[in-house]
Amino acid sequence: MRQLRLNAPRAQQYAVGMAAIDDDASLWSCPPSEPDDRPLLVLLHGRGGDEHDMERFFPQLPSGYAAVSLRAPRPHGERFSWLAPIHDEDSLSAALDGAALELLRWIDAHRGNAEHVGLIGWSQGGAVALQALRLAPTSFACVVTLGALPEEAIGQTTASSPDCARPSSGDAAPVTMSFRHPTSNGWRPSSPHHTTLTAEEYEGVGHEISPAEWADVLAFIDAWSPTSSVE
Repeated sequence: MRQLRLNAPRAQQYAVGMAAIDDDASLWSCPPSEPDDRPLLVLLHGRGGDEHDMERFFPQLPSGYAAVSLRAPRPHGERFSWLAPIHDEDSLSAALDGAALELLRWIDAHRGNAEHVGLIGWSQGGAVALQALRLAPTSFACVVTLGALPEEAIGQTTASSPDCARPSSGDAAPVTMSFRHPTSNGWRPSSPHHTTLTAEEYEGVGHEISPAEWADVLAFIDAWSPTSSVE
């Protein structure tokens, strides 16, 4: 089993008191025992959502991949969120670290022999996906964020990152400024040894996943396939 390569200095700081992801609530596109070494896509819903929000995309994902939709660990009314209530920038950074570390722990425990892991996060889930990328920058083949991108809370990665990251959002999305898509320019590493960023903004689209946006995501995922044709 492969293990994630974590940036050690941040690994211990928020390791205590993190809310745990519920294994029993995870929805798989196939029985968890079946993926073997197939590429694994981990889907993360947004604030006030649940695991069923992203499950609807399973039938559209390229064949040959295993996919799992996780339930965020923190209750949010009758649904769930990834982050505890946030009052300032420091608490945002701490909350993102805690959620991302728990995500990394879960992946480490459930990836099996998957050589390649990708993340697809919607809104708050996208913010957590990018924080996981920062904490374990060489552990993901790709990261897709939809309607989310943290700024100062993410910062720059300091090690080699995956071949590709794709943030996207609608230009009419009513999203908290810290998570607005244009802040990607402040986060993206400039070195060619870091993440290759593909960013898109969809005119007239609110805080939602449009058909055009999702079609581009599917093409993006297919492009990073570890083989020329995933069977």
